[in-house]
Amino acid sequence: MSGKHIMLSYQRDNQELVGQVFDKLIAQNIEVWMDIRGGMRPNMWQALAEGIENAAAICCFLTPRYQTSEYCLRELQYAIDQKVLVIPCRLCSNWKPTGALGFLTAGLLWIDFRDKAEHPIDTAIRELIDHVQMHVYDREPVFFPGMLIHRVKT
Repeated sequence: MSGKHIMLSYQRDNQELVGQVFDKLIAQNIEVWMDIRGGMRPNMWQALAEGIENAAAICCFLTPRYQTSEYCLRELQYAIDQKVLVIPCRLCSNWKPTGALGFLTAGLLWIDFRDKAEHPIDTAIRELIDHVQMHVYDREPVFFPGMLIHRVKT
């Protein structure tokens, strides 16, 4: 997947957390596309389309507000239409995607960002990095050899 980036798809309320993920991925020499980190241009729709079309994978940071955002759902649907690997990242405890978002992410491997007390954010980011290394770049995991990725329960 040389030359392709990882796109970060999120609802604005989670911009700070997703910015941390962006920084950690960049620190591991993973090319990343994020709208507020250089991805956007004057024509927003063209920039988003190119961000998706040139992505090896799209990391979707799922929350109830992501689920109700027309823009977020459009990004995800277009990524699926373009056959881009989808990596759902669940951010909220006691919530799971339903409706269109539940349908689009059913059965996909997901990364657990939900319980920061029991599962610190850095651990979740390391799991995401390993997932990208293994499933996008076909490389060995960096942080957790033999790691186990969660599966979304439907």
